[in-house]
Amino acid sequence: MDKSKVLGGMWAAALVCTGSFVSTVQADVFYGVTSSKLVRMDTTAQTVTTVASIMGGPSALDSFADCEFDGAGNLWGLRQKNGGLFESPVNQALKINLVSGAALLGGDFGSVAMHSLAWRNSAENFYSVNFTGSFPLLGSGNLVTVDTATGAIASVSGAGHGLPGSFRVDALALGPGGTLYGMWNAGNEFMGTIDYKLVRFDTTSGAGTVIGTVSGSRQFNSLRFSASGTAYTVDSATGDVFTVNLTTGQGTFAFAGGSAAVGITGLALQVPGPASAGMLAIAGLTALRRRR
Repeated sequence: MDKSKVLGGMWAAALVCTGSFVSTVQADVFYGVTSSKLVRMDTTAQTVTTVASIMGGPSALDSFADCEFDGAGNLWGLRQKNGGLFESPVNQALKINLVSGAALLGGDFGSVAMHSLAWRNSAENFYSVNFTGSFPLLGSGNLVTVDTATGAIASVSGAGHGLPGSFRVDALALGPGGTLYGMWNAGNEFMGTIDYKLVRFDTTSGAGTVIGTVSGSRQFNSLRFSASGTAYTVDSATGDVFTVNLTTGQGTFAFAGGSAAVGITGLALQVPGPASAGMLAIAGLTALRRRR
């Protein structure tokens, strides 16, 4: 058999299948944020490592509530700080460098506080739920679309999510089939009780539905799906990593994330873009040709 023809066919096949090839290689790599640090979580190796402190120029930043990649592969961090007597509130989106942790300011949301971020490829927009509104234009507890570059926000329906408690939703994630899920604390914040539940949202009406408690009184501020559709979350108090049952909401311990995972408030699945996919495929085929 003509080896050159065989290799040529393999090159062509690799170019067609590049996306799936890379998806398999990196499907279990997540980036995440704590209040002030960028972390990397590998669910295959069962490790969580600190990448860098998140910096705005020379200044260290804090109060990150969630993170998510957009369709171009940019990691966006959602920063939320209530402020105080001598400090103004902060509600911003920042683009975070995956190597250095350097953050560039994108949209400023003014008085609208949000704690969750989920990208939807089909609509090319982010979803969030606002904890506070911008009266009279936007009430609290709305499922909204968010432009992280400009700070523009729009309610999907003009109505609140209707969950029986707090307006705050700590995490959002698009699951298999395009269903939007979230992490929501049904406990009483003023009484100090914690009861994090998996919920789902109707992306047309904005209505929320409770699925079930994840795992007792643990603190689950994050939620993201692997490429195979497994839902992951992290107990931010201990750093323990859990998978979540989408039917019951029940969490199952996966592995101990260690000190780097303590305080995680958001996760984002890394999906390589076409350029990096092509490089990986070419590298693999080049090695194959050398062996032949």
